[in-house]
Amino acid sequence: MVFEEASKLGHALFDEDEIDVLLKQHGGARAWTVGDIAAFTGWKSECVAGWCEQGLLKATKAKRGSLEVWQVTEEALARFNQEFRVVSDLAKEGRTTSRKILKSCADRVIVTVGSRPAGSSSRGHLIRSCDLARILISPAA
Repeated sequence: MVFEEASKLGHALFDEDEIDVLLKQHGGARAWTVGDIAAFTGWKSECVAGWCEQGLLKATKAKRGSLEVWQVTEEALARFNQEFRVVSDLAKEGRTTSRKILKSCADRVIVTVGSRPAGSSSRGHLIRSCDLARILISPAA
């Protein structure tokens, strides 16, 4: 990349692939914002932000321009995906509803985590992966 000496670094455009290579060479990891994660997962951004705030999804606060944002590394997102399953994703995959899955959890005394109120309901429920097998193999209480 070449730009004039009088130009400010903030006005330069960098090649994303080149930056990824440099980060990997120096032990850095790519980080995404809550909005980035919501865009490629289909999760609600307010749910992702809530998981960050609750410490369920490891993230750090950083500045992007004048905004303060959560930044999540690839490694942190991978760990989150190993530890938790999003109830709404399970419902879609199982062609059922989140409400039915939550009822099944309650019947088996499995507590979901990560939810936030949304009107008269709630969203962002997570099931720990280790509890998921209990739903599949144990009868309701």
